[in-house]
Amino acid sequence: MNNRLLAPSLLAADFGRLAEAVQKIEKGGGDVAHIDVMDGSFVPEVSFGQVVVRSLRPLTKLPFDVHLMVQNPEKQIESFAQAGADWITFHYEAARDSGEDSVQLLKKIRSLGKKSRHKRKTRHKRRCIEEFAGICRYYIDNDCRAGLWRAKAYSRMFGQG
Repeated sequence: MNNRLLAPSLLAADFGRLAEAVQKIEKGGGDVAHIDVMDGSFVPEVSFGQVVVRSLRPLTKLPFDVHLMVQNPEKQIESFAQAGADWITFHYEAARDSGEDSVQLLKKIRSLGKKSRHKRKTRHKRRCIEEFAGICRYYIDNDCRAGLWRAKAYSRMFGQG
């Protein structure tokens, strides 16, 4: 059984042609449009905000996976949910650094009718999966550091390592 979904990131698109990129994801067989939100604080780069999500939402029926790479993710969850996110992912480290409880944030996301996802640094994967198995139904499994949007994936992800 393969539970993997194809979720191309809009971060790799031409920012001047995001509408076309979303349509290409859909026509090309993507399952989800992945939207990396970066604030310039939790990660060094700055990317999309709620206005972009809201403007792209009417263009596709694909779910939007909004990946919050931001400090204080608890302050962003509701506004991205209202903008059109279907899945909301936040980083454990960002929540912990702001004193937030990851379990409460996962519950908040679900209370808004959205799917919740949780991301931890690679070295914490097993602990994360075990700790949040009853609450978090989705988990990001990638091996590049948050914010390194042009980083190459590790070859072991694709069975070549």
